[in-house]
Amino acid sequence: MPKHKREAIHKVGFGVMNKIVLQFPTLFWNPTVEGIGFVSDVHGEFNFFINLYPFLNQPILMCFVAADFAHEMEKMSDEEIIGRIVEILNKTHGNANQVVPEPVKYKITRWYSDPYSRGSYSFMKVGSTMNDVNTLAEPVGRLHFAGEATFVYPGYTHGGYMSGKREAKRIIALIKEQQQQEALARSLLNLSVVSEGEHCAVTYNSNDADVAVPVVAGL
Repeated sequence: MPKHKREAIHKVGFGVMNKIVLQFPTLFWNPTVEGIGFVSDVHGEFNFFINLYPFLNQPILMCFVAADFAHEMEKMSDEEIIGRIVEILNKTHGNANQVVPEPVKYKITRWYSDPYSRGSYSFMKVGSTMNDVNTLAEPVGRLHFAGEATFVYPGYTHGGYMSGKREAKRIIALIKEQQQQEALARSLLNLSVVSEGEHCAVTYNSNDADVAVPVVAGL
């Protein structure tokens, strides 16, 4: 990998945003709210839950965990994570008449621990510029680069999608250019020259039709 490409990779930040999806047996929160917030003594500890009930008609919450606590969370077991979340939700919604139940299903991401990811989104860290993003997007030979980190919207899904379309167009254009060059090369192999004095004609075969091009000899 070229030096300028490696430098750009190190300049652009790469963060961790984990998600915990929890399906409960019953709905114990207001089904019309967008989310549930919690302020913990531990910075960033399971502090925001999106209410998915309006979209799925199921008692499902999705917790977002980011920054330093996302790394700490990945060291915890599933049981520790679920237990702490239920404890937090009992603080926000539990009372003498209601105890928040254990979820019946859950899904926990650990993007930093994934050896093929090592994170989940890019960001513009101190010292990085859009020039670094543009450098990430530059092809290296036949190797092309896509992903939200290579687009003007780093960190977002639509940036990844649009960068994929950009590289697809670039690859298609290169294939078409190569096909044109190959067609021209094949035509040149079929050249024949007819000379008459100071004038000559070059004939080549194009799409099964002979085409004659007059050429005036130089002095």
